[in-house]
Order: sequence, then C-alpha cells, then structure tokens
Amino acid sequence: MPRRVKGEGSIRQRKDGRWTGQYYEYGKRRSVYGNSLKEVSGKLAQERRRVEVGNNASIGPLTLEVLFQHWLQLKTNTIKESTLNNYDQRIRVNVLPTLGMRQASRINQRDLSTLYDRLIDGGQSPQTVQHVHRVVHNMFRDAERQGWLNTNPAALVKAPQPAPKNWTILTQDQLAIFWDKSALTTYGALWALLSTTGMRVGEALALQWTNIDSVSETIRVERTLAWTRGSWRLEEPKTAAAIRTVHMDKATADLLSKWRETQNKWKSKSPVWMTEHFVFTNQIGKPMYSTNLLRNHFRPILKDLDIPVEMRIHDLRHTYATLALQAGANPSDVAGSMGHSSVRTTLTIYAHTLPGASLRISRLLGRSK
Repeated sequence: MPRRVKGEGSIRQRKDGRWTGQYYEYGKRRSVYGNSLKEVSGKLAQERRRVEVGNNASIGPLTLEVLFQHWLQLKTNTIKESTLNNYDQRIRVNVLPTLGMRQASRINQRDLSTLYDRLIDGGQSPQTVQHVHRVVHNMFRDAERQGWLNTNPAALVKAPQPAPKNWTILTQDQLAIFWDKSALTTYGALWALLSTTGMRVGEALALQWTNIDSVSETIRVERTLAWTRGSWRLEEPKTAAAIRTVHMDKATADLLSKWRETQNKWKSKSPVWMTEHFVFTNQIGKPMYSTNLLRNHFRPILKDLDIPVEMRIHDLRHTYATLALQAGANPSDVAGSMGHSSVRTTLTIYAHTLPGASLRISRLLGRSK
C-alpha cells in the first residue's frame, strides 16, 4: 500500500518507490513527482506558491473581502437567492468589519476562534456564531478547491454550540382554545391551516387559489414565499419531498371559504390590487410578510389566551407533529404531511417529545430486559 507521510498532507510514496504530491489548481487536482520526500515537498511548495500568486493576480488582491465576493459569485447559480442574501448579510455584519482587509491566505485558526469569542462577548447568540462559522467554513473549503487558497483555516475551528431550541408546544386543550379564538380573527384560516397540516409558514404564504381543491379538501404545496430587502419571490422547495398534497379538515376548509369572501370584498374596494391568485394577502393584495403576521396578528391571540408570547408561528408546525405522534399517528404519514425527506428526519426532531421514547429505543437496541 502506498505510504502517506504523517503531517505532509497530500504527499505519499508510491509502490514503485517514487514520491508524489497533490495540489489543486482551479478546482482540478494536479500532481508533482520526485525520487525523495524532500524533492516532492519542494516541488509541491513551489507549485502552491505559483497557484496562489497566479490566482491572486487573476482575481485581484486576495483579501478576505475580495475572496468573499468571488465566492458569492461562484455560488450564485447553485443556491437560492434568499440563501445567498443570508450569507452576504451574516459575513458583512459579523466577519468583514474585523477580518475583511486581512490577506485571506494569512488568516488562521486562532484568528477565527478569536473572532467567534468576540462575537459572543458582543452579544451574538451561539446559534448565530455557529451559522457564521458554517458560511466561513464553506467559503474557505470552496476557495481551497478552486485553487485560490492552499488550506482551509476553518476546518479545525470549533464554533460555540447553541443551546437547545425552546419550542412552545401547545397541549391539545390549548390548541382547541387557540382554534376557537383564532377562528374569529382576520387570518383564522391561516392559523388553522398551519396547525392542522404541519405546513411551513413560507409554504402557506406561497399558496395560490389554484392549489386549493375544495371538493377533495386537499392542498397542493409546490413553492415557498421568500422576502429579501422588501421584495418577495416564489422559490422551489429545498427537497422533492416538500412538494406534496396535504388534506385539510372540514372546519379549515370552511374557514378558507369564508376567508376568500373577505379577500374578494377587499379586492372590490381597493383601487389597486397588487397580485392575483395568492390565497393570503393584505388589504391591497400584497403577499403577507411573516414578521408582520407574527407581530400584528399572531401574538395578540397569544396574549389573550395566556400563551407565552415567545411562541413562534413555526411552533404551530411543531405542535402539529408532536400531538400527531403522541396520538399514535404513523411516523411515515406525519413525515409525508410535513414534507420531510425521510421518516428518520421526523423521528430525529420529535422523538424526545414522545413519552417512553428512550425506553423504546433502548429496547430496540437490545439493552433492556
């Protein structure tokens, strides 16, 4: 077996006794050869310097800010625009003010660890810092693959671990009261839909009336609504499983029918109607912004019901899954309704909410008598 040299990374000895080393240039793996470890180490260092100088000359001085701009360009056609904007905001706010003018090739593990510590000390949450680290790691990884840099300094950095998320899960009694109260509000149909189907709020806000089949009482989920800097757009789901058909109960279907009547009245009175076909809109036909929904419509309901106002709209989805599984619903059915790519995803997220889950798992593993 070819012998790899500890600490030398991509240098190894071949079966014929010669030595070889590998490096990347513009995303392609290239090799150098020699009769000794020393010879190959020298050649490899020379080629890596040549690549770095050549690439830096072709894309300009490779400060971290320049690297980040080229990385965003690289990712433009491979990820959603909303994700790209999220990356841009996280790095511009949290990383570039401190490291933006530094040479990217000189940034090391200690620099990143110090940055993360400062972010925590400055009031950023561990979850935010972990998200920042994930973007930084991916940027350096892709830069290494493109031949822009020789190493990924983020590979060995351990970002702060976020605390477990605190969900607000309604009990069955609380949910029944929530249904009664929310049904009397403007967007009662939306709250019913989210809490009885497990739909994501972005999926619900992307619905158009053509997605609603009132005869079969089903809804076709095909897209999600995303907002960036005051403008909205429809995006494809992240996974194929998210494109699905969900069923609604009779009460929710009735609320949707009443809501359509309300929307049609708004439309007849409004001199301008911003969009056509969307199920959930404001009074001038504009798609709904989830933050406004949370502040102006969802939290007032919670206050009246003595439910913690920290509850998020997304917690209706968690409530749906938790109560369904606790009631004995088949996990595969719950996973399908929620648009999870596998049953494993559903059980990984919600197993801790099920009574006796740890005992059942230990028995499955053969550790209990």
